[in-house]
Amino acid sequence: MQPSKQTLRAIADLLPVFTESTPDELAHSEPGEWWMTWGPALEKFHSEAYTSGIMLDDFKWMDHVAEFERIIYHAPEEIDCMALDRLRELTTGIVRGERFTEGLLPKLAREGTITRILRRLDALTKIMPD
Repeated sequence: MQPSKQTLRAIADLLPVFTESTPDELAHSEPGEWWMTWGPALEKFHSEAYTSGIMLDDFKWMDHVAEFERIIYHAPEEIDCMALDRLRELTTGIVRGERFTEGLLPKLAREGTITRILRRLDALTKIMPD
């Protein structure tokens, strides 16, 4: 089932916070610590990913890890023209991937991938019917 424009806007509305935040405000590590501490914007993104309906319940995201890695690390511009369904798949893979690769979400937030996803989601929701 497709999420409503209103529920998707809840996560898309995080775009200004991500664009105005420095990488260290999104996630940082303290001296001597190997883990990343999530900033409030990243915490909110993670929470809204589950409540906004952007996450896919029955999607076998692990079958697509190689494709997601190719997009994220070699062709991030593909995110800029993704259809909503594909954007939902990528977001599901990233958020669920954090469970298995601790630090993935902070890394992608610091590198601008999350901002890019939010920018595309913002554009898509602006043209969705109410």
